[in-house]
Amino acid sequence: MGSSGLAAEPSAPDNETADPSAPRFVSPDGKFGLAVTRGTEGESHEDRVELIEVATKRSLVVLSDPERPERPDKARLDWSAASKRVAAFTGTRVDGDTQVFVRDGDGFVQVKLPKLPELPNPEEPSAAFRKTHKFKFLKWITTDSVKFVRWLDDGVELRAYNEVATAGARVFTAEIKATIAIDSKHHATLKKAVRKEGLE
Repeated sequence: MGSSGLAAEPSAPDNETADPSAPRFVSPDGKFGLAVTRGTEGESHEDRVELIEVATKRSLVVLSDPERPERPDKARLDWSAASKRVAAFTGTRVDGDTQVFVRDGDGFVQVKLPKLPELPNPEEPSAAFRKTHKFKFLKWITTDSVKFVRWLDDGVELRAYNEVATAGARVFTAEIKATIAIDSKHHATLKKAVRKEGLE
């Protein structure tokens, strides 16, 4: 599965001085974007994060989860070049998740992503890793975040990762880069998963 010459790079960060109520991470065709509606009590975890139609402000997909203490400022959209596919990231203080949507008529449908392999476990690193690295596990820094990497001709590449503090002020990192194919019926299949562990 090769990368598309038309694949979009991850969306650039927004201008922090821009109107906070204005749509952010707008699609290349200018039709869709991310909107955050502030909660009534001013608590960020009550904010509503949505994929909207820019011209009408119509909500197409609610991305936030009222049961999850999210950080709306971490939310972002990464669009394919033709604005037909979008990866939507929402995050909490310590982790985050990515959902993938594809255009369907005048709206979007979610792609059910395949289950990714388990990340390397810092408490049980591989035998090869233990031979060259000795460390003591302390605490989690980031837990099971999944982020967008790039769009492919027929799918998407995602990165799942976590980080753990170790003795000696070092950090154990674990990641999986997953290549996922998406067919014309919006069915997703895991094609490749590369596991990696490191100590920084």
